[in-house]
Amino acid sequence: MDLRDQTEAQFAHLSDEEVRSAASNPNMPARLLPALKEELRRRRAGDSVDRQPWQQTPPTPVVEFPTTMRVVVTDVDISFGHMVALILKFNLALIAVALFLGAIWLIGVLLVNALGR
Repeated sequence: MDLRDQTEAQFAHLSDEEVRSAASNPNMPARLLPALKEELRRRRAGDSVDRQPWQQTPPTPVVEFPTTMRVVVTDVDISFGHMVALILKFNLALIAVALFLGAIWLIGVLLVNALGR
């Protein structure tokens, strides 16, 4: 008698929940654990003992969301310290952008001046 036959004989009368609880029971003898694991694998692969064909759950319908959704923000809860930090970060980024645009403008003025002579 192989492991599958032993498994079916030992645990066939148990429900799925009883098999799961037996597998997780710390007092379960170690020699029965492989048979319990095999029974759980077999039940996962096939139909459950607890469920009859008319009790099978229907597949979950696929919900499609629109590509754009309208969102209305009603309140923003921010502390004063975080708000000051946010404003400082914005100002530092603004200074960096101003320097970059100023450099591009200066290069453009220098090119026009050099081409004009």
